Amino acid sequence: NYLEEHNLPFEEVFVAPWRDDPLRKELFEKSGIGTTPVIKAGEQYIGDSGTIIEYLEQAYNPRK
Repeated sequence: NYLEEHNLPFEEVFVAPWRDDPLRKELFEKSGIGTTPVIKAGEQYIGDSGTIIEYLEQAYNPRK
């Protein structure tokens, strides 16, 4: 996983997409595209793995 490979702190939360779970609904709504994975960066939520990687590369390795 990108976060582990780059020694970035994170908390992993598993959400079952087929269960009626309030957290699942909240994350899907905040992801912007209604899917997982989702990360919370400050007060912003970012969905889509490609967008997440792009954000992490810019935020934690700005010289690239």
